[in-house]
Amino acid sequence: MSAKSIGSSCAAFLGLVLLTSSSVAAPKTDGEKKADKNLPLADLIEQTEPSCVRIDVKLRNGSSIGSGFLIRDSNLVVTNHHVVAGAREAVCTFANGKKIEVEGYLAYDKLRDVAVLKLKSASDAKPLNLEKVQPRKGESTVAIGAPQGLSFTATEGIVSAIRTGKELEKFGTKATGSWLQTSTPISPGSSGGPLLNLRGRVVGINSAALASGQNLNFAISAEDIGIVLEQATNNKVASLTKIAPLRSERPRRGRPSTPGIAKTIVCKLPAKRKFGHRYRVQKEEDEFDKVTWLRTQWLPVRYKDKRITSCGLRVGVPYKDDSPSPAVLWQIGTTSKNLLFRGSGGRRFQLLLDGEPIKLTEPRSSTSLIRGTGWKIEMSTLIRLDVYLQIIAAKEVKARLGDLEYEINANQLECLRDLAFQLPTGKTGLGDLITYQVERYKLVDDPTIPASAAKRIKAKLDRENAKKEKKTKIVRTWTSKDGKYVIVASLVKLDGLMVVLKRKDTGKELRVPLTKLSKDDRDFVKGR
Repeated sequence: MSAKSIGSSCAAFLGLVLLTSSSVAAPKTDGEKKADKNLPLADLIEQTEPSCVRIDVKLRNGSSIGSGFLIRDSNLVVTNHHVVAGAREAVCTFANGKKIEVEGYLAYDKLRDVAVLKLKSASDAKPLNLEKVQPRKGESTVAIGAPQGLSFTATEGIVSAIRTGKELEKFGTKATGSWLQTSTPISPGSSGGPLLNLRGRVVGINSAALASGQNLNFAISAEDIGIVLEQATNNKVASLTKIAPLRSERPRRGRPSTPGIAKTIVCKLPAKRKFGHRYRVQKEEDEFDKVTWLRTQWLPVRYKDKRITSCGLRVGVPYKDDSPSPAVLWQIGTTSKNLLFRGSGGRRFQLLLDGEPIKLTEPRSSTSLIRGTGWKIEMSTLIRLDVYLQIIAAKEVKARLGDLEYEINANQLECLRDLAFQLPTGKTGLGDLITYQVERYKLVDDPTIPASAAKRIKAKLDRENAKKEKKTKIVRTWTSKDGKYVIVASLVKLDGLMVVLKRKDTGKELRVPLTKLSKDDRDFVKGR
């Protein structure tokens, strides 16, 4: 999974070249003089927005949203490294609604947090230009991105300071290069979008916000973007899957992401279906704490230890109809002939997902002696919601508690998925640094569905899609709302508010706004 990152050895040299080339200025042309003028804010946004993209990234388990922009060519996109770290695939959406898949990456630099991506096809938009000199403190800036998924949002502010990467290390992140501290508001989802001056040139890439302060936002400078672009010049395209996930995102850590940096994690719950298990998942009222719990019953688990007489697992979450819980309570109950889990590592709790370990926090425990039975031990630990969803998506789950190993069978795993399905969608937070955007999988994309059930579901969906396709292949006459245009075509699909038709005479597809069609045609589309 690891990929060769960009070395910093050429940084000083290239930086010197950039500075030198800007120190001796040639006479400016009329076009350059015009480009040096500040634009009205509305004109600036109108000119630069078509070159910006929203990046939807599919990860190993779940998805995320970032931003980016065209640079140097109509099929090159620059974004943050952390936006595509651990990606399986990505799609860029332009302001006009056009979507283009990412073919792969040409270069990236983790310490500068920059990645250069190549699209599978060229776009119609013009690339943005990098500013050749650093902005001054107090200079006005504009950010364009997709904060919290709100695509193509524009905000304005100023350059508050210019920092070195070393200055950012005290906030718990490793960095190099020059960083612009700005008051331009950004949020999770803005990462990778351009920070522009009023001449419409890129002065930085919006990268991070300091959650513990107000309007403390940071962008890697245009000078550092240029360094990574130079590295990408002669490189071949490599698969996104070769960009390793950030250490803080790897499940084995079982803890929040980079300290001090706010982040939104998109979590997806199982789709609605019939879950194949025989256990109960129910709501229980805790009268003492005034909390409603959604819990599984105690699940008997298999173990291979003669000292144990019984072992069970129970999983629960505090339940609210309008807000998902950011963490899941995992409880283990064991009765044994001897006192287990002694020593410093005796209470170490670890999960194995398809053989890969996830080390979690040390559980809290209570121990009691039951006459005639032996020792009763109950342990509990909190598991982050995103980690729990990784657990239920695994094909094989084992757990270790001290030197005890036990297995969760397929039936019990389905029970845990059922619990996750019953959680509400929406937003929830884990402290000040992590926000969970909780969504639900579509049935066709749900990785928690067992292989046997997935085949049946796919067959059913294929039959339903075949019926729909048969209906949409009806060739009919389509008329515009004003009656001026008439064509004979079949309906291909409805894409948002655009109707895709296939002409009978030429076989070509064309896109027509739904609102431009006659009432009979609109009713026909809605009926399909």
